[in-house]
Amino acid sequence: TIPSSMGESLGAALEELRLATNQLSGEVPTSLVLLTKLKELSLGENNFVTPFPAEICELKENGVNLDISC
Repeated sequence: TIPSSMGESLGAALEELRLATNQLSGEVPTSLVLLTKLKELSLGENNFVTPFPAEICELKENGVNLDISC
């Protein structure tokens, strides 16, 4: 599980978040959209609840490289 406070905790500093193939589950927290410098979000090959939140999928429109299907 990704902590719901992760986006708030890391704020604008993080550019890449790679959590693929870690057997994570649960929901992807929408607080990840608070990572304003994010360029890459790798969440594939986990057991997350789908569909992914619209806020996460919209990161693609802001130029973030996502490895998930929305």
